[in-house]
Amino acid sequence: MTLSDDDVNRQIDHMIAFIKNESQEKIEEIYAKADEEFQIEKGRLVNQQRIKIIDFYEKKEKTLEQQKRLQQSKFINVGRLER
Repeated sequence: MTLSDDDVNRQIDHMIAFIKNESQEKIEEIYAKADEEFQIEKGRLVNQQRIKIIDFYEKKEKTLEQQKRLQQSKFINVGRLER
């Protein structure tokens, strides 16, 4: 049972098409996984920076509140001394 040259060429073409299809699917899987990992890492970094920004402004707000209280205390003391 020998195959003709045309049959052999068709089988080879079929194998080539199969290999190309498998490789294309693998490429798509790799890109999908890379994109997913990128989105996860980006989200992690964004959240990390958001927390840093929130902390920075909370500290800044506390500092300003302390300065405000100190200034009010100074005004009260100056008012007491002037009486």
